[in-house]
Amino acid sequence: MARTLLQLLSLLTLILGTAAQCLSSTSGTGIANYDACCSHQQNGTEVLNGIEYEYHCASWMEPDNARIQHVTSARDCVQRCRRSTTCAASAWHRSNWCYLSPFTSDLEMKSHPDATGWLAIRETRPGPAPDCPDCNCDQLVAEANQTNNAVCAQQKREIELERDRFEANSTQCAEQKKRAEDERDALRALLDRTCTPKLQETWIFTSGPKSFNITCGANVWGIPSATDFRIDTASVRDFQECADLCAGNNDCVRARVQTLPNNAECRLYRNPTWDRKYDESDFDFSVLTLL
Repeated sequence: MARTLLQLLSLLTLILGTAAQCLSSTSGTGIANYDACCSHQQNGTEVLNGIEYEYHCASWMEPDNARIQHVTSARDCVQRCRRSTTCAASAWHRSNWCYLSPFTSDLEMKSHPDATGWLAIRETRPGPAPDCPDCNCDQLVAEANQTNNAVCAQQKREIELERDRFEANSTQCAEQKKRAEDERDALRALLDRTCTPKLQETWIFTSGPKSFNITCGANVWGIPSATDFRIDTASVRDFQECADLCAGNNDCVRARVQTLPNNAECRLYRNPTWDRKYDESDFDFSVLTLL
């Protein structure tokens, strides 16, 4: 009798020891884990962390919305599903892939005799909320993404504002540069039509075979009047253009140039009985004389 009881206890121990071999931490990995689940049966139930699961060999769940590589055991796949608030069931393949399926009305388990290596796993009844810091992973990820998106949006706005300020400053700099260049060109042009005593010592204007020297602060006078000897009046850019006009007129022997803000006035004269009246402080008037 005692021997029979001992044999029953040994058999019960063997049964209990082999009844929970699919989701155990000692069930192996990869092909070994799949064989532990499916080598002697096509389906079974097992309790893991207080939650009962049913598993079915050569089966999978449809649809799935997450596929995770390098998941080496059915236990690991189940725990990943448990930690996700959106996972309703999972399917594990002995090639170390885990597939998580969402809560949908069309969620179903499918089986096929040739689907060796596949293991569909789902809870037989809802278990208690998981008590672990990672179990609200999806919510934490969503919150982190929301925070990161807000930070990124703020950083993007700051970058855009800085870009706008740079572009505004760049436009302002371009406008200031243009005004400075215009002022420079205007001053250069004014310099080209302004005579000074120092420059009159060296300035000679040549136009074809004719040459002219220049006297600063001078005007053309005639007797009885210089007006009687005036040939023509024209607007010119500088002294050289006035010299060219005088050289092109056979009667012209001198020209008076009046420097104006934006141009110069060139008056051509015949040879009068003339005099020069100087005002060394007035450089607005100059006289070109044919040499």
